Amino acid sequence: ISEYRISEGICEIVQLQLVEGEFYRKDDALNNGKSIILNEAAIKMLGLNYPVVGTTVDYKGQKEIRAVVKDFYFGKLENQITPMVLSYREHASSAYIKYADNLNRREVQGMIQDVLKNIDSAYTLSPLWLEDIYKDKFRNLEVQSRILMLASLVSIIISMIGILDIHAFNTIRRKKELSIRRVNG
Repeated sequence: ISEYRISEGICEIVQLQLVEGEFYRKDDALNNGKSIILNEAAIKMLGLNYPVVGTTVDYKGQKEIRAVVKDFYFGKLENQITPMVLSYREHASSAYIKYADNLNRREVQGMIQDVLKNIDSAYTLSPLWLEDIYKDKFRNLEVQSRILMLASLVSIIISMIGILDIHAFNTIRRKKELSIRRVNG
């Protein structure tokens, strides 16, 4: 089973879909550490039947299943979806920020840097954009589709040249016959 440590609000930001239960909440910090969220693949692997919320499992001690989320790709798209535990981590090492669609990256990064300067002027911001992460995940598929498109184009051109050759060959072969028909009218 793979583990991904999260804090409250992350599931909503990355738009994980609940099958049952509820995500971690800030106002429930005491119970957050005593519970886990599983994906559907983990439920299948454990052989549990729905409803599973409230069931206690042995995962780094006794933990209560708080929620079940639909399966999602965590690694590369070529890999199968594996059983996953989303465990609570109170102090996240990363900040996930969702911004309005009408803002661009530079504006958002500038606003964040202004806020961080007020807190710690020496802090260096090194953002990872979700859009870039997803583009990287789909890069192999994009390259494969371009190669397939190029190979298809080359095969169509070769086929057209072949049809042109067949037509030219038949014309040359029937040249004498066509000449006689012209003469005779």
